[in-house]
Amino acid sequence: MGERRRMEVQDALWLAMDRPTNLMVIDSVMWTATPIDWEHFEAVVRHRLWERYRVFRSVVVRGGDDAWYWQERDGLDLAEHLTRVVLPEPGGDFDFKLTITNT
Repeated sequence: MGERRRMEVQDALWLAMDRPTNLMVIDSVMWTATPIDWEHFEAVVRHRLWERYRVFRSVVVRGGDDAWYWQERDGLDLAEHLTRVVLPEPGGDFDFKLTITNT
C-alpha cells in the first residue's frame, strides 16, 4: 500500500451518506456523433485524472483513531475502472440493463 492521507470532511460526509438505498456514486454517460478513439480517450483520462489526483488510485480505510483515510493502492489499473459499451445497430433509444460490480 502507498501513502495514507486523512480524508477531508466533505468526502467523509459523502461516505457516511452512502447506503444501499442511497448510493453516493458519480457516473458518466457520453453520446458522441462519431465513435471516439478509445485508446486516446483512456490516455486523456489517465493523464488528466488518474495520474494527477491520487484519490482516483486510492481506497477508503479506517484508521486506529476511527477517522477515515485515503490509502493509495499500488498496482491499480485504470483500464479496470473504465467500461466501454457499444450499442448494437441500428442504435436509437431502447431499454437495456447495465450491471455494475464494485471491485
